[in-house]
Formats: sequence, structure tokens, C-alpha cells
Amino acid sequence: MNAAPRTPWITVVVLAGAGVAVALHVGKVPGAIPLLRADLGLGLTAAGWVVSIFNLVAAGAGLAVGLAADRCGQARVALAGMLLVALASALGAAAANAFVLLASRAIEGVGFILTAVSVPSLITRAAAPADRRVALGLWGANVPLGIGAMLLLGAPLLGSAGWRGVWLLAAALTLTAALALFLVTRGRQPRAPTEQAPLTARLRELATQRGPWVLAAIFALYAGQYLAVVGFLPLILVEVDGASAPAAAALSALVVLANVLGNLAAGFALHAGARPQRLLTGASIAMAAGAALVFFAASGPWLRVAGGLLFSAVGGLIPGSLFALAPEHAPRPQLLSSVNGLMMQGSAAGQFALPPLAAALATAGGGWNAAAAATLLAATTVVALARLLRPR
Repeated sequence: MNAAPRTPWITVVVLAGAGVAVALHVGKVPGAIPLLRADLGLGLTAAGWVVSIFNLVAAGAGLAVGLAADRCGQARVALAGMLLVALASALGAAAANAFVLLASRAIEGVGFILTAVSVPSLITRAAAPADRRVALGLWGANVPLGIGAMLLLGAPLLGSAGWRGVWLLAAALTLTAALALFLVTRGRQPRAPTEQAPLTARLRELATQRGPWVLAAIFALYAGQYLAVVGFLPLILVEVDGASAPAAAALSALVVLANVLGNLAAGFALHAGARPQRLLTGASIAMAAGAALVFFAASGPWLRVAGGLLFSAVGGLIPGSLFALAPEHAPRPQLLSSVNGLMMQGSAAGQFALPPLAAALATAGGGWNAAAAATLLAATTVVALARLLRPR
């Protein structure tokens, strides 16, 4: 798919929808954990693995998958990833024990990363150069939109169809999105040449470029902060503020969906000429302030939720900016999926490391107030790293 004089926005929306479809499988888990524990006898540790195994797969395989996508063709890899996610979700719906469920989640994680590293390259080639940053900002909204949508869709379905019904619904929606992706990529544009350089040469190219590594580091710090705040917000609302579990889940879903606004705004702001460094810096400062309101015990429920909305909405400028900047910092267009894979690997590593750090600080400090130190350190580091990004 080569960039056209006019952007085929239907194609771009379908491609972005592929990301939403695989992100549904991240959002289907949190509300289902109590039912999973009761049905399959999961302990707390096993339940934690059901959530985090996605991040482990991406943390270990993001760059490798990106390199494979550059070699094999992004459309083929993205479609394979979506089919894998859908089939694994159906397998999980039939799970009779924890082992089968965890195995299915690991397979879903592989499919998720196959799709997540491939589709941005397809969007980059489909969009006209003048619209590329807006289109990639739309792609950046896929994860919060998928998670938030599934939190809202899954809540009523859990009561009527159980967690297995939620798994099957997510599988069906992903298969539908996969069909749409197949239709918009099959024969519509000349196939882009795949990367033929040896693996060692491609790795050397990436290793000698500063931009991709800075993007990955910023994504790691952003994603780690995000999961720490959004992941613990429902617990804080229940334990500190006395909110009911359904109310805490609904408010948290709104906070997640607010992130979509920032991602979309990033694309339009960059399109209008905003400097990426300023967007990254401003968003990091807002995230630090919002996280402080979430974690400080004296905030109270409504101020805490307002802090979460500020944190999520303005923070969404960061992934939107990073995906828009990736084509500019890839060593060559043929290595864009590799850069996306490196960014996803950084994102997963941050999500794996920062939430436990925030929890450890809260435990050592005697309350959630101390957890704000982790997000403040991450936000400050993002501001410093943003200064290293230079226009190419």
C-alpha cells in the first residue's frame, strides 16, 4: 500500500479498527477476574498472570516481530495476528482449567503483538503525506478505545453470559475486523517491497540510530505510568474512598476512554505544526499532576477521578506523538515495523516494571501517597528524553 495523493479514510479507519479489535482482549480481563477465580479456582498469582502475560510476550518479542513483519509483509502478518487472537480467545472460552486459559492468553499475546507492530506501517503507506500524522494519531487511540469499549460492553454481559460469553464476543468482533482488514488490503494498492537485508545488518542499522531507542524509552515510561495509575485507580476508589466495585469500574472505564482524546489531539496538533518536544513535555507535566491527585489520599473520590481524567486525556498526547514520529525516526521506511516493534517492546517492559514499583513504594511508605514518586520520576525522565528527539 503506497501513500496516495488523497487519504482513503475508510481504509485508515478499518486499519485502526484492527488495533481496537485486538485491544478488546486486554479489556475483557479485569472485570472477569472474580468469575475466573470462582470458575477455574485461580489464585491471586494465577489471576495476575492472566493479566500480565500479554506484557511478557510483547516485552520479549516486540522487536523480533517487527523485524519479521518488515521481512514478510505487514498486511500478511497483521491478518495472521488477528486470526491468532480470535482463535485463542475461542480456545480460552472453552478452558476447563487454569493451564489452558493461560496458554490461550499467551497465544493471544503473540497475535496482539503481530498486529500491533504491523498496522502502523500499513497506515503510513495508505495515508497521504499531509494526513499521515493525523492518521497515526488515530491509530494511537486503538488500545484505550479497545480496553474502554470492552470494559463497558463486558460488564452487562458477564452477568448474563459469564466470562466465556465475553471471550466469545471478543473473538467474533476480532474475526469481523480481520475480514474488513483483508478486504481493504487485498489488491487495493501495489504491494510494498519487503525488507531483504540480512538480520544482522538491520539490527546494526537500528542500533546506530538514536531516535528509535529514545521513542521506545519514552513509550516504556509512559505506559508504565499509565498502567500504574489506571490499574490501581479502581482499588483506591474502593479501599480509600468507599466506592462500590461497579461504580469504581465504570469511573475507571471513563478514565481509560479519555485517553482516546489525547491520541487524536496529538495527530491534529502535529499536523498543525506543533513541536513534538513541547507536546511530550506538556503531557508529562500534566500526567505527573494527575497522578498526584489519584494517589494522594486526601484528594477524595471526585478530585481523584478528575486527576485520572487529566492524567489520561492529556497523557494521550504521548502515544499519539510517538506513533506519528516513528516514520521520521526509522532508519529507512522498510524498517518502520521494526521501530514499531521496539516501541511496543518498550511499552510492555514499562508496564511490567512500573506498577510493581508504585505498589512497593505505597507499601514501604505506608500509603498510596508514596506511589506518586514513581510517576513523578518517570514524567521527569520523559521531559529529559524528549529533548533528545531532533527533526530529521
